[in-house]
Amino acid sequence: MPATPSRLFQSARGSFEERPRLLQNVGFEEWKVAEDLLAPGFQKLGYLALDEYAMLEPTLSWLSKEPEKPFFLTLLTASTHHPYHVPGKQPAKSRDGYFPAYLEAVA
Repeated sequence: MPATPSRLFQSARGSFEERPRLLQNVGFEEWKVAEDLLAPGFQKLGYLALDEYAMLEPTLSWLSKEPEKPFFLTLLTASTHHPYHVPGKQPAKSRDGYFPAYLEAVA
């Protein structure tokens, strides 16, 4: 039986935590990281990633290649990671620390 195709898209840099080696060891066949997703109009979030919307078009394109075939897809977002920067908004600043910014990113 053929293997189910697997792919991961992440908005964070690929150099973060040696991601390509990890993904290969976990068994992903393909992946796209921030460096692969660079396109005009997508905002950089904090020190780590791009706007998650940068993953949308490549993900939909990959899914449309064989729409009836089973697949395993992971989308790893970064706006809910420090510094909790929501795309399209100014980074939240608060005397209460990062918790309000985290709640906004999760919402």
